[in-house]
Amino acid sequence: WFDNSGYSVYHACGSFHTEESRKAENTAHFRSFFLDLDCGLQKANKGKGFIDKAAACNALKDFCKKLNLPKPTIIDSGGGFHIYWTLQDDIEADEWLSVASKLKQLTKFHKFAADDARTADRASLLRPVGATNLKYSETRQVKALHVADDLSFTAFKAKIKAAESAMMSFGATSKIPTLTQLDQNLLGMAPQPETPKNIKQVLDALNYVPSNCSYEVWRDCVWALLSSGWNCAAELATNWSRQSAQHWKYGDGEKALQNLLNGFDPEKTVMLGTLFYHAFENGYTKGPNDQVDMSPVSYNKEIE
Repeated sequence: WFDNSGYSVYHACGSFHTEESRKAENTAHFRSFFLDLDCGLQKANKGKGFIDKAAACNALKDFCKKLNLPKPTIIDSGGGFHIYWTLQDDIEADEWLSVASKLKQLTKFHKFAADDARTADRASLLRPVGATNLKYSETRQVKALHVADDLSFTAFKAKIKAAESAMMSFGATSKIPTLTQLDQNLLGMAPQPETPKNIKQVLDALNYVPSNCSYEVWRDCVWALLSSGWNCAAELATNWSRQSAQHWKYGDGEKALQNLLNGFDPEKTVMLGTLFYHAFENGYTKGPNDQVDMSPVSYNKEIE
């Protein structure tokens, strides 16, 4: 009736203790984990969505493959997709939030542009199948494209935990980085000591990343190097950047690196794990966490 009367219709993603409020603190149980994928040029340009639905589908397939997640239920919301991993039983809201927060961090680590405001929000509302999306000049129907089988919470939680462990082995933080962590990186608090073995391992990984990569990959790799706090970090970044005229046009020597620092968004802080991630994407096969040397050295004297 509401839909036929021209109202926008939504459903709550969780159940509630009382009918008085749908605020997060009143949520009682959940029976799915979900993602909201927005599509369109404006969203894509802001890094908050995908250029079109085909790009969103391809990215979803890639994300599920990396995390070893089963194919989810896929709902065409009219302007994008709602993704659900539905569960066999209800789970407590606090238990849901713990896993949903890890899923959210994994989307960030793998640069999967799901809507940050939804993934771990207990008060989330999404459009139900059969509703009409009224945001467009030509209204669009919300449709189910694929309905997957329900999962056991234990199995889904185990997959997220395994993916989180892999992420942590790449040097990523277990929580979304804060400004304090960014300040610590800038002050030179290295996550790994500056040793010949560690430097060589980073250089080996960096050599697998093409220097003429996209601006975003170049920016992330340069920042990952600088975030180490190593005395040689700027030189490593400079020498690698010099191999590509495409990126060196942003400034000469230290100026190019300074331009990256000045334009960096603290909410998108990356660390050395991001560099290893891009290296793995280009064929690097060694582990990034085999770093045991403890004696600081000079890059110029010991490596060259």
